[in-house]
Order: sequence, then C-alpha cells, then structure tokens
Amino acid sequence: MDQLTKRPANYVPLSPVGFLPRANAVYGDRTSVVYGRVRFTWSQTYARCRRFASSLLALGVHKNDVVSVLAPNVPAMYEMHFAVPMAGAVLNTINTRLDAKAVAAILRHSEAKLFFVDYQYVRLASDALQLVAGEGRPVPLVAVIDDIDMPTGVRLGELEYEGLVARGDPTVELPQLADEWDAVTLNYTSGTTSEPKGVVYSRRGAYLSTMSLLMSWVVGDEPVYLWTLPMFHCNGWTFTWGMAARGGVNVCIRDARAADIYRAIARHGVTHLCCAPVVFNILLEGGDAATQLAAPDKAAGVCEDDVLAFCRKHMPRFMVPKKVVVYDVIPRNGNGKVEKNLLREAARKLAPAVPAQKTKVNKTTSTTTVGGGSRGEHPVAHVMAVSRL
Repeated sequence: MDQLTKRPANYVPLSPVGFLPRANAVYGDRTSVVYGRVRFTWSQTYARCRRFASSLLALGVHKNDVVSVLAPNVPAMYEMHFAVPMAGAVLNTINTRLDAKAVAAILRHSEAKLFFVDYQYVRLASDALQLVAGEGRPVPLVAVIDDIDMPTGVRLGELEYEGLVARGDPTVELPQLADEWDAVTLNYTSGTTSEPKGVVYSRRGAYLSTMSLLMSWVVGDEPVYLWTLPMFHCNGWTFTWGMAARGGVNVCIRDARAADIYRAIARHGVTHLCCAPVVFNILLEGGDAATQLAAPDKAAGVCEDDVLAFCRKHMPRFMVPKKVVVYDVIPRNGNGKVEKNLLREAARKLAPAVPAQKTKVNKTTSTTTVGGGSRGEHPVAHVMAVSRL
C-alpha cells in the first residue's frame, strides 16, 4: 500500500475554481449570469475569466498576491471569484458599507497589489487611497469597474475592468494548483470593535464549504439564484462557486431593494436566494411591489390546494403553511398600505384550528408566535393570506 502514490489519475488538489471549467464543459450553453440586459452563458463566463486572469498575469500579478475589489453584486464581482485565483492570486472582497478609514486599513494590512473599484464607490476608494498614501505605504494599482449594462465613463486611473477582459488572451497557460492548502480568498471583519481582522479561506476549505452547503440545501440542477446576499459577505457564503457547480443562473442586482428583488423573481423565475433578516423586512415592507408584479389572470384561479402544493415543493418543510386563506382583496388603509394588523387578527382567530407545534425552549432560542397556547407550547404561524389581486 505504501507504493500507491498520488498521481494525476487518482488525485487532484481540491479547489472551488475547478467548478468553472466543468461548467464550461457540461453546462456550456446554459445561462450563467444575468444583469439588466446583459446575459452570459457558462462558456462565455469561462472565456471571460480566462481572459481576465491572463491580463492579471500581464500586469505582474504573482502567486499569493492580493487583488482587492470594492463592488456590489455585479458580473465583474462574480467573475473575479474565479479569475483571480486562476492567476494564482488571492481575492479580497471589501465590504462596500465600510468607511474610508476601514477600507484603508484593509488595503494596508492585506498589502493589495491591485484594487478594483466599482464606479459607484470611486469617492470612497479615493479617500481610502489617500489615507494609505499619507501613511507612506505603497498604494495598489487601481482599476475601475464600470457598469457593463449602462457604462458611465467614470474612471480612477487608466485601467478599466472590461478593457482588461477584452485584451486578455483566453489561450494563455494559467498557473496550475499544486497545494489545496493555498489561499483562495482573504476576507475581513467589519471592524466594529477594532480594526478589521483578516480571515483566509484555503482552496480546500472553500471547496468543502461549497459542497456541504449545496448538499444541505439540496440544491438541484439548474437553480436560478438571486444575489441579494452581498458577495463580499464570506464570498457569498461560497455560493459564488456553488452556482457553477450546479450549472445555475446568477441573477445579479446592484441593490437589495424590494422592487428590484420582486421584479427579478418574477422575470427570471428565481428558485434560490440568501439574505440577512433585514432584507426579509425590506421584502415585507415592500409587499406592494410584489402585488404590482402579480398577473391577475394567473392569480384569479388560485385555490388553497394549489398554494399548499406549490409551498410543499419550493419551501422548507417547517415553512409550509397548514392553512391558506384566499382573499378577493387584501385589506389596505387609505394610503394603500396592507393592513397587517387585520391579517394578524384573522390569523389569530384561525390559530386554534391549526395544530400547535411544540418547540424546545432554551435561553438561546426565540420564537415568534401567532395565537394562544400554553407555556412551552408555541403555535407556529402556519396561516398564509393570499390575494387574488
């Protein structure tokens, strides 16, 4: 057994970047990225990433050099999760909500060699770079990511992302990964208690995280994933690479606004999204946007059985309602806002008819309830109100 050594036929280092060439081979003609009027296939995304990686090499990027990016969920941000490590470099995605001082601290500590900045954040980046230069520290080479759907012409220096993609060579031989312990990304905390602290993801760790999340969420073939979760948050919880693994569609939006989210769901048939509770609040408060997008002809024939069947198919089991109440018109006040208090009161009246679900109570668990129930017994809000309009 000691003579059975590693060789290409039986061993390759684990890396989430490997999902992209596979997506090119298996899902090449499928849509990979959607952003406004821009749409790419997996073959096009693979070629674009190879082009950009070759441009990074031409700019003098070497193994373990840090490439930082300050951008929202746009196609360039997604592509850099593959292209930067393809060049052997380490990707550093920076929280767009930080101030100039925190961004400067990250650039300084990471010793970033290249800094890509979305056009919306040029002022923030410029202020951060001035702080770095004022400390006598090396300033990274800067490039702007202009809007690929509606270019603005905003620049900070001479380099621009799409220009680097265009002049890159997809046939250039890229560095081969030898050790799965190599870093793939460098992330930072938000710096709420002190300066931001760095966290390194290894190739192996990112690969295993991606696979475990896909398996635990039971993500099937050809998902349509809406990027409401910022990619700078732990690399989008590694779903950046996960969508390539499943041949999914990445629906990119700049801002997590209710109207944009509901529009994307309706237009692209979104099957998956991740977000913090604050985004769910945005969706709840922006329910009017969802109502406006609903097609009356399709909603007119809705019945309880249809809704329950849909929920069982598309929602986690614990979220599936036990009862559906169909209203001809959702109650609204004089300003057109949904009268949620009336819906809650209706749900409370129905709660006794819904079997209570007992949940374990401890100091670390909180439960939102609808209806009555004895202590230690929590009737879960399993009543859904649906409007025909």
